[in-house]
Amino acid sequence: MTELSPAAKAVLDALYMDGLNGPEQLMARAHAAAALRAAADQVLAVQWEGQIPANTEHQLGINWTRDALHAIATELEQSMTESRRERYLLALEIAERHGNRFMAANIRAELAKIDGGCPRRESNDGPCGASR
Repeated sequence: MTELSPAAKAVLDALYMDGLNGPEQLMARAHAAAALRAAADQVLAVQWEGQIPANTEHQLGINWTRDALHAIATELEQSMTESRRERYLLALEIAERHGNRFMAANIRAELAKIDGGCPRRESNDGPCGASR
């Protein structure tokens, strides 16, 4: 798994991630990322409501804060996808080792969704068929 920045690690430490199983950890990361994005949007909203005077120094600070919060949220979301992808790759290896073609095909389809593409198929029917 990708090494997280100290800021992202601090967010996850605050969630007591060690006591959570895999799916719960993914959900906690998603919730943390959503909370950070909401906080980033609120920083900008406070400025536009006239609560912070519009000068260059404040604008730079607000923009930096918003960008930093979004960067941590993005890092958490990306680590969530990488972690999920790693688990699917391990499951695919096991399915192939045991000769379970059906399970392997399903796992490949899920990996394709994560990667933003369509799974390889024998036929051209379905949403990822001949229209590609």
